[in-house]
Amino acid sequence: MRIEYCGICDRGKVRRVNQDAVFMEAQGDMALFAVADGMGGHQHGEVASNAIMAGMEECWKELAFGEFRGAYNLFGVSSLQLSAGEFAGMVSVLRRHLENANRAIMESCRKWEICGSTVAALLIHKRNYCILSSGDSRIYYFNGWACKQLTVDDVWENQPEVVRRYHPKQRKMHADYGKLVHALGISDTAAVSGKTDTLKGGDRFLLCSDGFYKMCNSREVRRILKEYRGNSNGEELLGQIKQIVYGNGAKDNVSVILVRISEMGR
Repeated sequence: MRIEYCGICDRGKVRRVNQDAVFMEAQGDMALFAVADGMGGHQHGEVASNAIMAGMEECWKELAFGEFRGAYNLFGVSSLQLSAGEFAGMVSVLRRHLENANRAIMESCRKWEICGSTVAALLIHKRNYCILSSGDSRIYYFNGWACKQLTVDDVWENQPEVVRRYHPKQRKMHADYGKLVHALGISDTAAVSGKTDTLKGGDRFLLCSDGFYKMCNSREVRRILKEYRGNSNGEELLGQIKQIVYGNGAKDNVSVILVRISEMGR
């Protein structure tokens, strides 16, 4: 299996500071990707998003080179040879580092009223993948014919009690429509949602901050994922993404990561 990827993290046309951050690492058939978006209207969002990236760096070191890998090397098995059963352990490591990042943000930002960040992370190992998210940064998936959003935005209108109580038109007109209800660094407890599944050759993922999907319609998202062929046209598509977003005003920071899974030799 080959994992190909590319990404951008751009300030956009309006924001003075880039509060987004991205993480991209792959080795063999293991990879870790993440997008974090410092909460736009709040102070020092870049501190929060960078704290998450520091956590992803530590997570990657642990999974690929550190104690987690060493534990299996004692038995003659490297971290790149783990079975699906051990993948749950890798997911636990990722979740722990997100929880650590949540605490780090809370501790370092106590002097400011609010400091937080969304996060969407994708962990891949062999035929397994996991997504973990908090906030409204997104992960999309394309399998050759269907494109779907894997994450659920942690916003007011998506909460079960709100869905039960309000009609869709009422939710759209409500003052809390679009309001974030979860993110890292805004509560002592990290509210992180996740799911796992298996991979097939040709699977593609798109991780992004809201500065992308609010400036790009769903048809363009599907087209980009459908056309993404890995290293052969990744930079070209990233250029198209910037063109689309800037053409629509680029009102926020823009972060996008494209990931493609392919069989070796294909």
